[in-house]
Amino acid sequence: MQQNQKKEQIIDSALIAEKKSLEQEVYDTRFKLNLLLEITDAVHYISYRTQPGKSFYSDRWENIVGFSPHDVADPLAEKAKMVVVDSLAAYEAAWETFQQTGQLSIKYQLQHSITGKQVWIEEVVHKKFDSVANDEVWAGTIRDVSGIEFYKEYIEESERRFKKIADSVPIMIWVSDENDMIIYNNEKARRFFGLKEEDQYSVGDMSKWVADEYQDVVIKEWDNKVAKRESIDVEMPLKTAISGEYKFLSLRAIPRFLKSGEFIGYIGATYDLTNEYQYKMQAETSLATLRTSEENSEHFLKI
Repeated sequence: MQQNQKKEQIIDSALIAEKKSLEQEVYDTRFKLNLLLEITDAVHYISYRTQPGKSFYSDRWENIVGFSPHDVADPLAEKAKMVVVDSLAAYEAAWETFQQTGQLSIKYQLQHSITGKQVWIEEVVHKKFDSVANDEVWAGTIRDVSGIEFYKEYIEESERRFKKIADSVPIMIWVSDENDMIIYNNEKARRFFGLKEEDQYSVGDMSKWVADEYQDVVIKEWDNKVAKRESIDVEMPLKTAISGEYKFLSLRAIPRFLKSGEFIGYIGATYDLTNEYQYKMQAETSLATLRTSEENSEHFLKI
């Protein structure tokens, strides 16, 4: 009898020791996982749909979303109430699709419940099934991308202002990328070359409008300057798309660089100098005529 009790005590002690070892292992694993999750700026969550007690929400949830996930019955349903009206239709449609596909990736605006500010959220969710818990599980990641979205809106607004100004000036303005593709032409340039805003073409394609006798000079000048990432300043006659007549144009372009020094193309302006060019040619012709007349007069007097 005593031997049996000792055996049971030994077994109990071993089980207790094993339990403590497993508990310590689980604690260490959770600690390391939480530590890794907190290194990133994202919120990570695992939501058990019928067993919320098993759900997990990383600590950044409250900072980004604005409420504690432990204070509500369904944090995801509570979060949905905070989606702003402009994003609500897309948000609801994405979650409806998620029910069929099991995957979701959406960007939407949410009103922070503490600050009241509207923030941009990027959320990715995958649906899984936990066979041990016999429950559907939603594993998701939430990121605050307000800074990125604000920067994009700032850039878009800057581009709109630039295009509005560029379309109002009486000169042709264009922008190329690092691959020599034209990514913007103002209204005057599009009208001159008979182009549409959605047309895609390279700077090299523009050479078809250059007068034949200027082809080699212009192409050589352009290629040399582009290869060295230098400013370009050339004058040449170009044919208009509407009338087919030649206009004498001055093309000036400066290279564009990022702060890192990376070349991203050119921004250029093209001026119509036809009137000035014709005046210059007339003046030169008149001067040449005058000199010939003077020479003839001197020759006549000598005779």
